[in-house]
Amino acid sequence: MASENITDTEHYYAYGCCHIFAAAALEFFEEHCIGGHFLVLSDPDELYYEGEDGDDDVLAVVHVYAVIETNEGSKAVDIFGMHPEANAEALAKDRYHVHDLVQDREPNRETMIEYFVQQDDEDDDYKPLSAFGDDDIEEAKKIVSDAYLDKIEELRPRALAPV
Repeated sequence: MASENITDTEHYYAYGCCHIFAAAALEFFEEHCIGGHFLVLSDPDELYYEGEDGDDDVLAVVHVYAVIETNEGSKAVDIFGMHPEANAEALAKDRYHVHDLVQDREPNRETMIEYFVQQDDEDDDYKPLSAFGDDDIEEAKKIVSDAYLDKIEELRPRALAPV
């Protein structure tokens, strides 16, 4: 992308804390009966951690989206908005200037543990995404809520709408 003017908040959640925004978005949408998963995009040409024998190499994570299932199909959500999931990889390639990406879908925060640094975890050096707490999630959820609360009814799949 050409040089862009982004806010400090957008920069924070786009470059280093996208996983926190994604976790907050999934939590927010799940509270409103809209399910989803994480979409982790990694660069196959850049290692975050190089193991001794190559089997335990860890790829550098480029970006993490929250993907939600809406009545209009799967949508990838990040600090810059909501996009068709099919466009997520191209958007990330353009924004983060990478040529190739590997996609990994993780159903929830528990399965994302392999990516997140945790307190008292001996394997922290091998995990590419920073630790975060409930306060971080709540702060990001306010941003998600401000952006999408008034769109919940139109996003919610018809079969999941509360009666």
